[in-house]
Amino acid sequence: MGVYINYISFRFNQFFRAINNNVQLGNTLVVCGIIIFFVKLPNQDLYPLLFLLPIFMFHFQRKDILFLKKIFAYWQLIILLEYLFILVLVAVLCKNYVYHYNIIYALLGVFTLPFLKKKETNNIISLSFLPNNFYEIKSTIRKNIVVFIFQLFLFYLSSYHPFTLFLVLIISLEFLSNIYNDFENKELIQSYFSEKSIEYKVKSNLIFLNLLFSPLYIAYVYFNFNSIEYLGYYVIFMNLFVAERILLKYKNYNTTEKSFSLFIANIMSLAMQSALILPSLINIKNSLKKAQSNISKYVAH
Repeated sequence: MGVYINYISFRFNQFFRAINNNVQLGNTLVVCGIIIFFVKLPNQDLYPLLFLLPIFMFHFQRKDILFLKKIFAYWQLIILLEYLFILVLVAVLCKNYVYHYNIIYALLGVFTLPFLKKKETNNIISLSFLPNNFYEIKSTIRKNIVVFIFQLFLFYLSSYHPFTLFLVLIISLEFLSNIYNDFENKELIQSYFSEKSIEYKVKSNLIFLNLLFSPLYIAYVYFNFNSIEYLGYYVIFMNLFVAERILLKYKNYNTTEKSFSLFIANIMSLAMQSALILPSLINIKNSLKKAQSNISKYVAH
């Protein structure tokens, strides 16, 4: 019995450490929590999917499977009980959910999870069709495709209401920024920018991201046609923020460094400029010149 009590205590401590160290997991829980307490979904069948979201996210982020196998003979049962506890807790706290047989969908998902292995999700899709224009996005997906898919799902889920639309965007700014942290090697920089310009790089990435976000745009128009002006501002803000982040990366590109990460204060500064629009446009113009000058050090035209 002492082993199980110690494990429960360990699990609670690990849970809060995971939230502190994992932006995507924290985003998922925050958004789900807000929807559970404040937003009434148009269809009760959507709630089981909402309940499963943080559970699936947690399952594919956990790194303690080998530890559980060594400690517990029935380790899959331990995982199942954990997920059932989370499911019941979320369902009870969801004040807008009316108990219905559709909870069976969530239960089936929970009973399936202990038998799903993370390694089986590593090669769900091939990225060979994406050109080097999208090096950073390809790299982000390869690092953890599950996190990327769930983050994208969060964006889609936010289309339900103007409040959730901007809330998810704000808490996901770090995710968008982190896509452009890593520096390419010198050979890739030389190969790419000997044929393409930095302007093309920025434009192609914005087009691709807007295509990824197109289900969000369509869903928002469907749910909030009378508040479509918020969507227009959302698109402008997101595009300006990403454009600034890309240019900031190449303005600071250096072959002696592997990445250029931003602190939360830097991210908020970019966000404020993007929100005001005009300062962002001025900064983009200036950063473009500096990025071109920096790239020319490594690329001979």
